Amino acid sequence: MADLARAVPPGDDDLSAYAERLFDYHRAHPEALRLLMWEALELGDQPVPGEETRTRHYQDKLQATQAADDKGDPRTRLFLTLGLVGWSLAMPQVRRMILGTDHSLDQLRSDIARAVQALPTGDGLPEQA
Repeated sequence: MADLARAVPPGDDDLSAYAERLFDYHRAHPEALRLLMWEALELGDQPVPGEETRTRHYQDKLQATQAADDKGDPRTRLFLTLGLVGWSLAMPQVRRMILGTDHSLDQLRSDIARAVQALPTGDGLPEQA
């Protein structure tokens, strides 16, 4: 996970560019997603090794995201972005059954970037109590 954090640093780019870089990393290093899934299976909602450091990495990304887009809740947008990237690569069988064998990973990468751009920023949404 430390390798992933170093390879895909927070940066000040928008979330769609971050999603593309994260997609590229996970595409080249499928073991990282497998380790995350294994960790979730083993530990569930319990604290994980290096959680403080990993949380700081996500907080850095949140700050960069908020600086680029000060509308809405960047936590939700980041979490959904991670889900779009991770699920797309972690479940190749579901991807194949839904998108078909002719939908390339390059197409999917672009689709994810567009989906991240379309994520709601909180404008016009009811306020939460």
